[in-house]
Amino acid sequence: MIEKELLNPLYAELFDLIGEDAMKKIYENYQGLTITIPKKLYKGELVAERIRSLGVIDQKTKQTLARQYDYSQRQIERFLKKK
Repeated sequence: MIEKELLNPLYAELFDLIGEDAMKKIYENYQGLTITIPKKLYKGELVAERIRSLGVIDQKTKQTLARQYDYSQRQIERFLKKK
């Protein structure tokens, strides 16, 4: 049983966010490491491949894809131009 009040602040926050079991798994697997969390959930190169596979895309679809993948519409257009 974890004594939450004694946890380091990061582990206490993880405990609140994801629960005790998941927090313990993170601790067991990554303790002592410095972890950088990317700002983007989706990898740009893979998103670009997916978007290019769609073929010709209209402006509204570009807007939808930008929101879906959390990239700017300009970045979506760059993905389409880059081959």
